[in-house]
Amino acid sequence: VKFSSTATMASMATESSSSDNTTNKRKFRMVALDLDGTLLNSHHDLSDATVSHLRRLHSKGFLIAIATGRSAACAASVIEKLDLLPSSTDNGAHGF
Repeated sequence: VKFSSTATMASMATESSSSDNTTNKRKFRMVALDLDGTLLNSHHDLSDATVSHLRRLHSKGFLIAIATGRSAACAASVIEKLDLLPSSTDNGAHGF
């Protein structure tokens, strides 16, 4: 599934987990996201709104993961800002 924005992703995931009906199973348990062209804005920064959406999903029990082709050193500042997720860097060569 390709999301047009992090807000759309958060909305869809929240809707899938918000039902009190026990027969309605949550469709999503993990969200894995790339950095460039997905999470980062045009200034190559992680916006406060994106951080807020991801933390809200995490608080609802979702595993949030970064999967990027960037090296660990280049992705470190974004990963540290989120402070809540596993990551795969260097096109999957490194994980933490």
